[in-house]
Amino acid sequence: MPQRKTIRIDSLIYDDKKMEACMEEVGRRIRQERMRQGLSLSKLAELSNLSTGCISKSESAQCRISLKALLKIAAALGRPVSAFLEPEGEAPRDRKAGRDKKLTNGERFERITEAAEADAVDFMLDMADGIMRMMDKYN
Repeated sequence: MPQRKTIRIDSLIYDDKKMEACMEEVGRRIRQERMRQGLSLSKLAELSNLSTGCISKSESAQCRISLKALLKIAAALGRPVSAFLEPEGEAPRDRKAGRDKKLTNGERFERITEAAEADAVDFMLDMADGIMRMMDKYN
């Protein structure tokens, strides 16, 4: 079986086509999970405390979903963020557990923030949003 190519986060930052393809995949997975759970756009919006438009635009990749919105959607769907970001068919690996399971960036973020207070998580997300806006400005 051929090995699947993975997309590194740093390559996404500098390649708009890769970023758009990634955002389309994230949106497709959000919609797929929402439909699997039998939720309407408005119900997911209510559960995630986001607007229906935000959910709709995220699913159709009409806008780049923020990390904060993705975290809210993932929580509302009862799924880890990594379920929407991890390349399909790639088994997660945990470096501390026998080095046979590599953690995705989403899983790493979840581990870092699982014991953090809500204010600390909000601060980290605001920092990440600011960094992404600054990178967009200079790219």
